[in-house]
Amino acid sequence: KHTIRNVTACLCSVLSHAIEDKLITYNPAAKLTRFFKLARVVHEKIEPLTAAEVPGFLEATRKRDLKKRKGDPEYCPLFLCAIHTGLRSGELAGLQWGDIDWNGKFIMVRRSVKKGKAYPTKTDKIRRVDLAEELAAYPRRRIEEAMSAGRIELPGLVFASGEGTPIDMHNVARREFPNCLAKAQLRMIRFHDLRYTFASLLIQNGESLAYVKEQLGHSSIKITVDI
Repeated sequence: KHTIRNVTACLCSVLSHAIEDKLITYNPAAKLTRFFKLARVVHEKIEPLTAAEVPGFLEATRKRDLKKRKGDPEYCPLFLCAIHTGLRSGELAGLQWGDIDWNGKFIMVRRSVKKGKAYPTKTDKIRRVDLAEELAAYPRRRIEEAMSAGRIELPGLVFASGEGTPIDMHNVARREFPNCLAKAQLRMIRFHDLRYTFASLLIQNGESLAYVKEQLGHSSIKITVDI
């Protein structure tokens, strides 16, 4: 339904400009909104990992990282961050070290990266996400690695390719994530379900839906409740 709305809105806008430029006399796309009204809202099946499955999945990912080739990105810290922050894939790709306050224990989600380009977040808002203790070990290790390699500072991106560019989240979702699920002997789910794993764990821990909504960056608590 949202796809139809986006397409028809863009088409109507283009043809409205054509009317202003006197190229056409009426907007033939004006009545397309009826398709938007008739379209069903489709929610893909949501299958978050359970609290019992998370440790096994992360352990399998750690073992896979140990066998990676030199220069390849690590995936366990990425999956760990996804599970403990609920960031969308583009937000993970755009996360920078300067966005993290280790003393205050929170992340400022400022951008989303798609195909190497930075955009605002899905809701066009910057949000604050609380930071889990489990994530603290990763930056310390990255700093130690940088110092042993003779570098005095970390690259800007938290999750980057071997060349320092934003990590390819399409490749992560289509290849690395399913491989790690198979290694952990778990069912196949979508990478986006890690975001719902985060939300489910918060709810199981007794957090309010209002807090979950703020952490996920939903535009409305109705979205949080429905999902």
